[in-house]
Amino acid sequence: MEQNHLSNSYLNYLDVASQGSGSELMDNPVSIINSVFGNINLNSPLAPVVLLSDFSRKGFVFAHKSCKSITGYSSKYFTEAGLESFLEKIHEDDFEKINGEIFIENFKVLQEINPEEMYNYIFSHSYRLKNKEGKYSTILQRFSYLLSPENKLVGAIGYLTDITMCSNGRQMVHRIEHVNNDQTQNPKEIIHEQHFYHDPEEKMISRREMEVLKWISEGFSSKQVAEKLMISINTVNNHRKKMLQKTNCTNSASLLRHVALQRIL
Repeated sequence: MEQNHLSNSYLNYLDVASQGSGSELMDNPVSIINSVFGNINLNSPLAPVVLLSDFSRKGFVFAHKSCKSITGYSSKYFTEAGLESFLEKIHEDDFEKINGEIFIENFKVLQEINPEEMYNYIFSHSYRLKNKEGKYSTILQRFSYLLSPENKLVGAIGYLTDITMCSNGRQMVHRIEHVNNDQTQNPKEIIHEQHFYHDPEEKMISRREMEVLKWISEGFSSKQVAEKLMISINTVNNHRKKMLQKTNCTNSASLLRHVALQRIL
């Protein structure tokens, strides 16, 4: 994998990658697509909105025709206009996170990946994308990075899903998953998850959530907290989950430390 100074932003990496030679990996895009999605019928309107990008060209090697149903732009537009044209349609605030924090975190994980296992790592993030009509939709992008046999990052393949109907668009979610082929383990392991909030108030812990946290800090179980507050266990667990997301903590212990530190500051 390239030196760390190349990982300080996505755009910087693309600039450096475009100055080098292309990868033989990109010579057969259909083979790459089949490796990830199986032998799907790319002519079917039900096929996923697949995008395959080549960093050395700063462009898309393949874009499924159903891209138009989400973005308003044809697959030909994607392959001809290039990757940067697509990135310009991402909301400015969202792209700032993608270009910096999200790509940096992804790059850290990529440094430890064996090229033969690249499809076992799934990277995803949501963002607001401006369609051809000038309106924003909330998009979930799930993809795998493509690594050459020399462990060089050469591109990415994945798909887009419009999640506007089930997302309020007020936050971004970044997740990295490892797919375990060993059937004795969980099929998927989340190795990184982070939530970004556009409105600082969305990140604030509510008074009700603080009530739940107070009883958790005193060692009470979810069932006991539910009884004390006269709410369901599911509601208690939802409050806990939201607090973990707002603080990007992984468990109740780290959540308690985070809140205690914030109060001191």
